[in-house]
Amino acid sequence: MGMDAGVMPDFRRFFLVLLVTIWGIPGVCGASGSAAVAGHVAPPRAALERIVVDKLAYYARQVPEVQFVVLDGAGRVERNMAALLALLGQDADALDYAHPPHLREDLLIVTLARIRTLLEYDMASSTLLQPGRQALARRPNLCIITLDPWAIARDDRTATEHLLELPRTEFESIPRDHYLDHEAHLRFAVDHEVYHCLDTLYNGPAPMSQREHWGGYMLFRNERGADAFAVIMNMAAAGAVTDYARRLAGIRGLALINDDPNHDTYSAIENALRVDPTMLKNSSLRRRVALASELRLRGIGGYDGYVAYRRAAYQAMRRLALQPDDATFADGPVDDALVERLVKRTRACYQELVGHALRVGRPVREGGG
Repeated sequence: MGMDAGVMPDFRRFFLVLLVTIWGIPGVCGASGSAAVAGHVAPPRAALERIVVDKLAYYARQVPEVQFVVLDGAGRVERNMAALLALLGQDADALDYAHPPHLREDLLIVTLARIRTLLEYDMASSTLLQPGRQALARRPNLCIITLDPWAIARDDRTATEHLLELPRTEFESIPRDHYLDHEAHLRFAVDHEVYHCLDTLYNGPAPMSQREHWGGYMLFRNERGADAFAVIMNMAAAGAVTDYARRLAGIRGLALINDDPNHDTYSAIENALRVDPTMLKNSSLRRRVALASELRLRGIGGYDGYVAYRRAAYQAMRRLALQPDDATFADGPVDDALVERLVKRTRACYQELVGHALRVGRPVREGGG
């Protein structure tokens, strides 16, 4: 997307002034071999930002062709977007989706609008971009992550609620020692988002297709890869299978309760948990990305396997007396054995996490916690 020549210098001056005071802007953690935390931050928030900055610095050392930047919405959308535009310069490219050359500018416009929306709603995401002319970015690729550490990981309860939507009365019955550790969860969230950038970098953009459910399939595939990778990173750091990874698998096993079957990454995480943690600890980052990319569809198959899963997930939700918002997969052949496995898994994961059986016939998602 070309920028007006008279506008670009304003972004540049704005961004450089901010660089004089802190690295990035308030709520922006950048890393290009080194990183720092903005001052004058309350200790709990500063501790979370330190985790993010350390993660970015690690990835900056491991992947020198990518500059990793976290944009934290938190009421600073305009400043974040100004900084992003300055980093990108003119005639930048969005890299995550294969597209015809004549749609290059349109894709970038849509991508920037998506980033703005995600910042406004404090939603985590990642995008790989290629800076253009007069860019402030110092590396050939730019991984932009939207992530507010305080919004998703200020305590263990918040970390758990980030992934699980339950009525307040149901959530209150979860034993506190079943919550996700918030620091581990923040590291997981950064690893998860970084994977999406590395997936594009190493495996290429999402390919084009005329298949009806291709968009959903790619989301399902990529989310499974990101969760598998983040669990691999968690296990590699610990040298063992952690309590966090086990609890995460159980929560992801409740994706149908959240009416979010495309984020059902349970079996991908289970695939990762079967890997020898000692091997992971001694493996390269590139190898970990490759392993997660291989594990993401093991046991599912490709596009046809995804369609079969979505049909089974729809029927499983009906069996659980949930009301799927999307009836796209209501018709077509159904694998009854897969339906039964999904129902049993959902009930088992719920029982283990919450402490009582999932009561069939209750509107579980109503009045979400």
